[in-house]
Amino acid sequence: MAAATNGAGDRHAASDGFRMYMMMLLIDAPVLIEDPVARHFLERAQYLGVVMASKFTRLDRAPQGAAVPTDGLTDAVQQL
Repeated sequence: MAAATNGAGDRHAASDGFRMYMMMLLIDAPVLIEDPVARHFLERAQYLGVVMASKFTRLDRAPQGAAVPTDGLTDAVQQL
């Protein structure tokens, strides 16, 4: 994801990975919601998904070859 946002990586591979990540969260959410610790993990994982979606939105709007700031992604991963 970070490589795709700075132009060095494959955007399509990052998009596929993001899509798979979000599907796993949707599938696992009912199992994780019952336990308080697991629910906190789910909340952090969903927040990471929001940050990644925001990065893709900025990447789609950026002119070809323009740098896209990656701040927030590292923080979200560390929080997870």
